[in-house]
Amino acid sequence: MKQTEEEFKLSEVIKLTGLSDQTIRRYQEDFNIQGIRTQGGHRRFKREEIDMLLEAKRLKEEHGYSIKQIRSHFNGETTSEMLEKNEPMKTVFEKKIVNLEEQLA
Repeated sequence: MKQTEEEFKLSEVIKLTGLSDQTIRRYQEDFNIQGIRTQGGHRRFKREEIDMLLEAKRLKEEHGYSIKQIRSHFNGETTSEMLEKNEPMKTVFEKKIVNLEEQLA
């Protein structure tokens, strides 16, 4: 299978993300990042999958999120633990709540 410009080899993904092969495998399983398998069994990744790997890495490194919290983030959920670790996000949500309460009053 010929590599298109949308697909990246595993070695390229490792360089782009700074993640190890083992971490990429784990993240694929934990966050349902499919990737593509060539006829020869080699893994290829699309740009959006690389972006998910980078986002998972950022959340873990910058905010100390657990695998469960990162999964929640990808599912569009927010947990109280996530709010506690991210004060700016907490402030934004608190302002939205006050705004909604004022609108209801």
